[in-house]
Amino acid sequence: MQPSRSRDAPVTHGIPGRSLRLDDFVLTQAQYPPDLAVTRHDHALPSWTYVTSGALSETFGDREEYCIAGMLLSKPASAAHANRYGPTGASCLLIEVSDPQGIQERGTERIFDDVTVCAAGPGPGWARRI
Repeated sequence: MQPSRSRDAPVTHGIPGRSLRLDDFVLTQAQYPPDLAVTRHDHALPSWTYVTSGALSETFGDREEYCIAGMLLSKPASAAHANRYGPTGASCLLIEVSDPQGIQERGTERIFDDVTVCAAGPGPGWARRI
């Protein structure tokens, strides 16, 4: 089964809040109701998901990533996944990146080559400050 995909699809399957475009970034606040399940899909742009409250899991094939408040999930545009939100739902800051090569620092590993989760370090710290 192919994931649903559309260049015009919204960044969130939840309830979008405020959204702000800054150069190559689009920041969107999103709320997800308790126990929401979203079928397999992917997104047009690579993105970071910062969980501000609640919990979620994203399943990529046979790999599941579980995130709670304060964690940052990074994923490439091509990462087909399904979502499930916790018993209290979740609130997230979604950060889409239209030019991932433009933010890549020389000599560092590729930011959006694979799905990654960070519970500590600079990524969650700067997302929390936004």
